[in-house]
Amino acid sequence: MSDTEQPEPLFEGIAENEVIEEPKKEPVKKKTKKVKEVVEEKKPLLPDIEDTVVTPKKVKKKRVLTPEQKEKLLENLKRGRETSLAKRKKKAALRKIEREEASYQEDEKIFQALKKKQRPKELETENAKLKEELAALKLSMSKPKEEKKAPQKLIQVTETPKLIETHENKVVEKPKSPPPAPVTKKVMSKREMMRMMRGL
Repeated sequence: MSDTEQPEPLFEGIAENEVIEEPKKEPVKKKTKKVKEVVEEKKPLLPDIEDTVVTPKKVKKKRVLTPEQKEKLLENLKRGRETSLAKRKKKAALRKIEREEASYQEDEKIFQALKKKQRPKELETENAKLKEELAALKLSMSKPKEEKKAPQKLIQVTETPKLIETHENKVVEKPKSPPPAPVTKKVMSKREMMRMMRGL
């Protein structure tokens, strides 16, 4: 820009030398509360020395004990210490027992919780075992049955057993019966044989 050129007006319709007056705003008064000052009465920090009268404390005379009284008091003290020690030990033992019971109950809860967690695994293993047994049974059922007969053992009795009868708490043995007579074959005649044959 050159010196001769005039600057462009900032706003249209307003000359450079003109001053724009802005309307004055009246200050708004704020409402404030007035605080009353509280005046405290000044009290002296120390009371007047003249007003207070210091009374001397009464000093009790020390009680004089005889040796027997001292011995009795020492014995009472000793007994009291012994009983208090016994009570403290008893309470300590009770607290220890309660702690152990509480610990046992906590351990039991932990054990039950672990058991509940392990239960599905136990059921799975049990199911697997049952499936194996079922498969083995099916396999054995599908195979043809092979009859394996064990040879029967025959027992030959050589003596006749004894029979025992009881009558009113008395034991009576029956005597042995005589052995049976040996069976002898009857010799048949031809006629008897022919009769027998006809009957068949």
